[in-house]
Amino acid sequence: MIGKTILHYKIIEKLGEGGMGIVYKAEDTKLERQVAIKFLPHHVAGNTDERKRFETEAKAAAALNHANIATIYAIEETDDQHFLVMEYIEGKELKEIVRAHDDSPKPIETTIDYATQIAEGLKAAHEKGIVHRDIKPANIMVTTDGKVKIMDFGLAKFRGSVQLTQVGTTVGTAAYMSPEQAKGEEVDQRSDIWSFGVVLFEMVTGVLPFKGDYEQAVIYSIINEDPQPITGSATDIPEGLEQVINKAILKDPDDRFQNITELLAELRTLKNQSNENNINTVASLNKAPKRKTPYLIFGIFVTIMLTVVIALFFFPKKEQRKTIDLIAVLPFSNNKPGPETDYLGFALADQIIGDLVYLKNIVVRSSSSVRKYGKQATDLSIAGDELKVDYILTGNFFKEANVIRLNVELIKVNNNEMVWREPIEVDFNSAFELQDIVAEKVVERLNVQFSQKEMNRIGKDVPDNPLAYEYYLRGVGFPLTAEGNQLATEMLMQSIGLDSTFAPAFSQLADRLHRVALYGKYDSEKYRRVESIYLKAISLNNDLISAQAGLAMYYAETGRIEKAVVISRHLLEINPNNADALFSLGYIYRYAGMDNESILKMEQAMKNDPRNPRFRSLSLSYCNIGEYEKALKVFELIESSDWVVGMRGYIFFKQRKKEQAIEVFNKIINRTLIRFGH
Repeated sequence: MIGKTILHYKIIEKLGEGGMGIVYKAEDTKLERQVAIKFLPHHVAGNTDERKRFETEAKAAAALNHANIATIYAIEETDDQHFLVMEYIEGKELKEIVRAHDDSPKPIETTIDYATQIAEGLKAAHEKGIVHRDIKPANIMVTTDGKVKIMDFGLAKFRGSVQLTQVGTTVGTAAYMSPEQAKGEEVDQRSDIWSFGVVLFEMVTGVLPFKGDYEQAVIYSIINEDPQPITGSATDIPEGLEQVINKAILKDPDDRFQNITELLAELRTLKNQSNENNINTVASLNKAPKRKTPYLIFGIFVTIMLTVVIALFFFPKKEQRKTIDLIAVLPFSNNKPGPETDYLGFALADQIIGDLVYLKNIVVRSSSSVRKYGKQATDLSIAGDELKVDYILTGNFFKEANVIRLNVELIKVNNNEMVWREPIEVDFNSAFELQDIVAEKVVERLNVQFSQKEMNRIGKDVPDNPLAYEYYLRGVGFPLTAEGNQLATEMLMQSIGLDSTFAPAFSQLADRLHRVALYGKYDSEKYRRVESIYLKAISLNNDLISAQAGLAMYYAETGRIEKAVVISRHLLEINPNNADALFSLGYIYRYAGMDNESILKMEQAMKNDPRNPRFRSLSLSYCNIGEYEKALKVFELIESSDWVVGMRGYIFFKQRKKEQAIEVFNKIINRTLIRFGH
């Protein structure tokens, strides 16, 4: 081919070869200029439909006229050969510059400059409705005078299937695919934003955020795993740039920058700061004074901070996301109210929730979120709106002699459709069977996809002693108040005394003791007992989410970050959509002093469980970064409590609203001492 003339293009040298054909440097003998020619592969050129689609895309790309986009001059055809004639760029591919990162890393100013130019080019294309679909360093050129050019617009859409054995050629492309692209779903400009984020990650660290030895492994990592932390591969990175990259490569397109203009604005700000030598790097932040986590004891604050080690140890795996049903299980009403049976209304709902949390294609609101709906008659449309769910499971029960009957209704919120209604009756000594029966019926009625492993986790905990199970349910039924926690503890102690093999009883006992120790008069002895009781629960059922999440947070509080991380990783393997699992990781991040990361995970948790009062902890991370108004907004979603009231006072104090702060503190001055930090 070298030296051959095709039409009026004289082939000079081969420049490269990829999945979309071979590229040559050539001379346009008519216009006396150098060009690049890409010959299309036979699977495109030989297929009429593919070729027409390609030509349509190429024509649209040829209409782009931007300094950061390589120009397409012509689409040519001769004999059975089809080729593109493009601008020839004197310079290096970005991948060559990235590979040289370890030997001679580029100044951060240069990296931001290149990134800004790439974003400018993408902006021009996206405004014309063109999505690149194959952004990677090999498709980005940097000229000898530092100008960046994006190449191959419109080509990636027609990329054919590749052999998994072609490690050298396919892994490079797969590594930059967005999760939706890797799953074969329709993509839009947010897919380009993901790919650009991966390129940025590689530019600043010299490594890829998602790795694998072959294409399938890379794609699995992209879909299921968190990226490795930037700070694990590089330190002298601007904090703002790190945040931009992390947001660009979020799994859910709805969580990323929604358009390249947003991302470009962030880069321009960083570029201006860089020019003014006013840019904060991760390295400089590590040398700065540690931030404070607020504790409030009548307005006095205690500094708490742990060494930031979590990022080096945590790579949570996530399952591929499918259609997710959002459901709330409300406390059941008692047809024969009385102190001897009222506890069952909430306790039975809690047990059903405890089964559904193991299913990855259902997001069930937590017991903490639905507890308040058992206090009075509930308008289901209001509850559905507050909890932001698709379905509500509700109903009533009555217990007579040794029989319990549960009348269950599954209602679709948006149209009040009755999806399922059924009475279920069991012997009270077998009351634990109710939760499994109902959970399986819900899965069946909603046609939920599940694995056998998920279903095996449902019904795993079977009590040996009916009376022990009754004590357990009574303990669960007590409210999360100081008195309620104390009474629950007494019931749960009786439960485990009668049955030492029922894991949920130990988990519930540890949780109540944890609350008693922290939220009443601090009790160090009770606090120390929490760990061993959680460990007992886990020894009986290693997949028990409530015990794992509780122990992870306990370890974070006591400075054992690495252990907490291991547990959180296991939790997210069980169910990456579970709000408690996400919250526990955010909680750990906060105790490690990583407030931005904490906010990200806790916001994800709140998205899956918006009314969970436990997630008030998000307000602390907001306070740590000075986002006081966002902290106050957290309290709009959850029920008020002494903790919330006191925290409002703290925020008003930090905002220098002294009169409002004093007014708030006066409301709680005679109440039980509150220890903030949970």
